[in-house]
Order: sequence, then structure tokens, then C-alpha cells
Amino acid sequence: MKTLVSMLGLFGAVALMATLYLNIPSAGPVEAREEKAGCRMVEVAVDEGYGVTLTMAREVCAKAP
Repeated sequence: MKTLVSMLGLFGAVALMATLYLNIPSAGPVEAREEKAGCRMVEVAVDEGYGVTLTMAREVCAKAP
């Protein structure tokens, strides 16, 4: 009887741990950005040479007076 209760407790603990592990939100890439007045994101072409051109997102801000 003690063995049955111990095995049920072990299986219950394993099931609980598996449920908690599978329900954890994914830790994907997170970026914090501040909104700056007069700034915007623009895609620009970046020439790497040898005919290889990439596009990157850069922040472009208005010049201060």
C-alpha cells in the first residue's frame, strides 16, 4: 500500500513538473524601445562590397536646432 501511494505521488509530481515546463512562455527575443520625438525607423541598403547588398533598419532622427 505504501508503494502504491509513493508511486502515485511520484507520477503526480512528474506530471506537474511536465505541465509547468510545457506551459512556460517562450523566452524569445525581447527588445525595449523608447519612442523619441522626431525619430523613425527606416530600412536602408548597406553595401558589403563584392555586389552584396543588405538592408538594415536604422533609427533616423531630425536634427536638433
